[in-house]
Amino acid sequence: MSKLIYNKYTKSFSDCSISKKEFIDNYCKVLPSKNDLMPDEPWVIVIMDNCYLTSGSSIEDIINDKDQIDMLMDLGITEVESTFQKDEYHQYPVANIGFNPSEQKWYGWSHRAVHGFGVGDIPKEFYPDREVTGKTIETLDEAKEAAKRFADSVA
Repeated sequence: MSKLIYNKYTKSFSDCSISKKEFIDNYCKVLPSKNDLMPDEPWVIVIMDNCYLTSGSSIEDIINDKDQIDMLMDLGITEVESTFQKDEYHQYPVANIGFNPSEQKWYGWSHRAVHGFGVGDIPKEFYPDREVTGKTIETLDEAKEAAKRFADSVA
């Protein structure tokens, strides 16, 4: 995969090919964890910006599996947040919004849909009984709020 990648630590863009392993190494943390269904088996979770991305029995399984990390890479998202709260069951809330610095767009997603919002876009929200659109986005803060509302509406 070749695309413009933003490094938030050096605050610069580079045109390069990056593998899923390199993405995980550069942007994520891999932590040992437990699988409640198989407590005696090894398990790891992958987090980014203190948000949960995925888990598996090993980093090799995660690299070979199609998951949320692939979506982040495809969309050029290099920072994530969550609209969910931490609770006693989840040490890290699930990531459901993220920023693509080269496009200057905030993305919102769930297991059902993903959509990006930038300055000049019209926000959309989807509910079982209706679709809601808003006024034209004028700032990145408004784009971030639109991504949050979208993610919540399709969750």
